Amino acid sequence: MPDLERGRALYQNHCVVCHTSKVHRREPPLPLSVEELRAVVTIWARHEKLPWSPDEIEDVVQYLDRAFYRFPK
Repeated sequence: MPDLERGRALYQNHCVVCHTSKVHRREPPLPLSVEELRAVVTIWARHEKLPWSPDEIEDVVQYLDRAFYRFPK
């Protein structure tokens, strides 16, 4: 099970420095699926040289999905 609190903490400690939650509310929404969101989080974690494990990436993805995107399951 994803750890949404860890996902929120990772996101707030590493991502909001560059953008606020407004980026997740733009129209049209980007990304368009949880798979695309996972790809974006993975790419940026690598770009920023964050030592996130696959589980931590998934925690951030699930946090963002539940907090902002709410993609259909």
